[in-house]
Amino acid sequence: MNSKGCIILFLTPFLLVGIGLIVISIYYSNLAFQSKSWTPIEATVKTIEVNSIKKSGKNGNYNKEKTIILYEYSIDKKGYKGDEICVGYNLNTVEDYSSIYDKINNADKIKVFVNPNNFSQSVMVTGLTNNILIIILFTLFWNLFLIAAYKKKPNDNSFSPILSVALILALISMLCIFAVAKGNININDIVENIVVLNHK
Repeated sequence: MNSKGCIILFLTPFLLVGIGLIVISIYYSNLAFQSKSWTPIEATVKTIEVNSIKKSGKNGNYNKEKTIILYEYSIDKKGYKGDEICVGYNLNTVEDYSSIYDKINNADKIKVFVNPNNFSQSVMVTGLTNNILIIILFTLFWNLFLIAAYKKKPNDNSFSPILSVALILALISMLCIFAVAKGNININDIVENIVVLNHK
């Protein structure tokens, strides 16, 4: 096997990860758009806690705090449980969400939005958030890494399947970023849009 073939073989698993990331990005982006039309319903808060995640940076180690909530609601006399604050919330370990805890710490009843096609799927805040944008940005950088890592033979102007697919995935990622960036909401918007119906 020549050197170019070895490179293609080495990069193939990374390409598969890139494809998987694109699928995840599109799925959660679409779900976030759909959540805007989900059915609002009252839910009862069961538990609230803050989970500290250790991070490292230029100034040393620090903690990111993430609010963990469990709520229950019923539809047609059947009970359901939910823990998603917004679409993709449980995937994000980058942003600090401690301010959410301050908003819902003593909450008893809250408003949640339930997927009418899947009653077990619910969120407290609808629409696109930074969670989705972070996933797409990671996808873009991942595929740009593949493009940068690929080495062509001298005087070989042909594109390998790896490079061609990586370029397409990077383009799709950029289009997704443009599509979601305008309607994207940040942590302050998330906190503001959480509706507490009454406190304990």
